[in-house]
Amino acid sequence: MDEIFVKNLRLAMSIGVEPFEREWRQPVQVSLLIRVSSAIRRSGAYYSYAPAVEHLREIASSGEHIDLIETLAEIAGRRVLEDTRVDSVEVSVAKPDIFHDAEAVGITILMTRDDL
Repeated sequence: MDEIFVKNLRLAMSIGVEPFEREWRQPVQVSLLIRVSSAIRRSGAYYSYAPAVEHLREIASSGEHIDLIETLAEIAGRRVLEDTRVDSVEVSVAKPDIFHDAEAVGITILMTRDDL
Protein backbone atom coordinates (compact mmCIF):
# COMPACT_ATOMS: atom_id res chain seq x y z
CA MET A 1 0.00 0.00 0.00
CA ASP A 2 1.32 3.44 -0.92
CA GLU A 3 0.33 6.57 0.97
CA ILE A 4 0.32 9.76 -1.04
CA PHE A 5 -0.05 12.95 0.95
CA VAL A 6 -0.76 16.64 0.66
CA LYS A 7 0.17 18.36 3.91
CA ASN A 8 -1.42 21.58 5.12
CA LEU A 9 -2.65 23.06 1.86
CA ARG A 10 -3.33 26.66 2.86
CA LEU A 11 -6.57 28.18 1.62
CA ALA A 12 -8.61 31.25 2.48
CA MET A 13 -12.27 30.32 2.77
CA SER A 14 -15.66 31.43 4.00
CA ILE A 15 -16.29 28.65 6.50
CA GLY A 16 -17.83 28.26 9.92
CA VAL A 17 -21.12 28.45 11.79
CA GLU A 18 -20.39 31.52 13.91
CA PRO A 19 -21.74 34.83 12.55
CA PHE A 20 -18.26 36.41 12.52
CA GLU A 21 -17.03 33.57 10.30
CA ARG A 22 -19.34 34.74 7.51
CA GLU A 23 -17.81 38.21 7.48
CA TRP A 24 -14.43 37.36 5.95
CA ARG A 25 -12.42 34.52 4.51
CA GLN A 26 -10.30 32.79 7.10
CA PRO A 27 -7.25 30.56 6.78
CA VAL A 28 -7.92 26.84 6.50
CA GLN A 29 -5.38 24.04 6.18
CA VAL A 30 -6.32 20.82 4.42
CA SER A 31 -4.27 17.64 4.49
CA LEU A 32 -4.92 14.48 2.50
CA LEU A 33 -3.52 11.00 3.07
CA ILE A 34 -4.49 8.94 0.04
CA ARG A 35 -3.99 5.17 0.09
CA VAL A 36 -3.55 3.30 -3.18
CA SER A 37 -2.25 -0.12 -4.08
CA SER A 38 1.51 -0.33 -4.57
CA ALA A 39 0.74 -2.25 -7.75
CA ILE A 40 -0.12 1.04 -9.42
CA ARG A 41 3.41 2.34 -8.92
CA ARG A 42 5.00 -0.98 -9.83
CA SER A 43 3.08 -1.03 -13.11
CA GLY A 44 4.63 2.31 -14.09
CA ALA A 45 1.40 4.24 -13.52
CA TYR A 46 0.83 6.80 -10.81
CA TYR A 47 -1.89 8.52 -8.86
CA SER A 48 -1.87 12.31 -9.21
CA TYR A 49 -2.88 14.42 -6.24
CA ALA A 50 -3.16 17.49 -8.49
CA PRO A 51 -6.91 17.10 -9.27
CA ALA A 52 -7.75 16.93 -5.55
CA VAL A 53 -5.68 20.03 -4.82
CA GLU A 54 -7.20 21.92 -7.74
CA HIS A 55 -10.70 20.98 -6.58
CA LEU A 56 -9.99 22.38 -3.11
CA ARG A 57 -8.59 25.58 -4.65
CA GLU A 58 -11.74 25.93 -6.75
CA ILE A 59 -13.96 25.56 -3.68
CA ALA A 60 -11.97 28.23 -1.84
CA SER A 61 -11.95 30.67 -4.74
CA SER A 62 -15.68 30.23 -5.40
CA GLY A 63 -16.48 32.30 -2.32
CA GLU A 64 -19.33 29.94 -1.45
CA HIS A 65 -19.82 29.66 2.30
CA ILE A 66 -19.52 26.25 3.96
CA ASP A 67 -20.88 25.97 7.50
CA LEU A 68 -18.90 22.98 8.80
CA ILE A 69 -15.32 21.89 8.33
CA GLU A 70 -16.74 18.37 8.41
CA THR A 71 -18.62 19.17 5.20
CA LEU A 72 -15.45 20.39 3.49
CA ALA A 73 -13.62 17.23 4.59
CA GLU A 74 -16.35 15.02 3.18
CA ILE A 75 -16.50 16.92 -0.13
CA ALA A 76 -12.73 16.54 -0.49
CA GLY A 77 -12.81 12.84 0.45
CA ARG A 78 -15.57 12.04 -2.03
CA ARG A 79 -13.65 13.78 -4.80
CA VAL A 80 -10.51 11.74 -4.11
CA LEU A 81 -12.51 8.49 -4.00
CA GLU A 82 -13.95 9.20 -7.44
CA ASP A 83 -10.71 7.66 -8.69
CA THR A 84 -11.41 3.94 -8.38
CA ARG A 85 -7.73 3.20 -7.74
CA VAL A 86 -7.98 4.89 -4.33
CA ASP A 87 -8.73 2.51 -1.46
CA SER A 88 -9.16 5.11 1.27
CA VAL A 89 -8.44 8.70 2.14
CA GLU A 90 -7.92 10.59 5.39
CA VAL A 91 -8.86 14.24 5.18
CA SER A 92 -7.89 16.73 7.87
CA VAL A 93 -9.26 20.25 7.94
CA ALA A 94 -7.86 22.73 10.43
CA LYS A 95 -8.64 26.34 11.27
CA PRO A 96 -5.46 27.85 12.76
CA ASP A 97 -6.81 31.22 13.85
CA ILE A 98 -9.75 30.30 16.09
CA PHE A 99 -8.00 30.32 19.48
CA HIS A 100 -4.89 32.38 20.13
CA ASP A 101 -3.55 29.75 22.52
CA ALA A 102 -4.07 26.74 20.24
CA GLU A 103 -2.16 25.90 17.08
CA ALA A 104 -5.41 24.91 15.35
CA VAL A 105 -8.81 23.29 15.73
CA GLY A 106 -10.12 20.79 13.23
CA ILE A 107 -11.25 17.35 12.24
CA THR A 108 -9.83 14.28 10.55
CA ILE A 109 -12.15 11.89 8.74
CA LEU A 110 -11.41 8.53 7.17
CA MET A 111 -13.36 7.55 4.08
CA THR A 112 -13.25 4.28 2.17
CA ARG A 113 -14.95 3.07 -0.98
CA ASP A 114 -17.77 1.77 1.28
CA ASP A 115 -18.61 5.38 2.18
CA LEU A 116 -19.63 6.26 -1.36
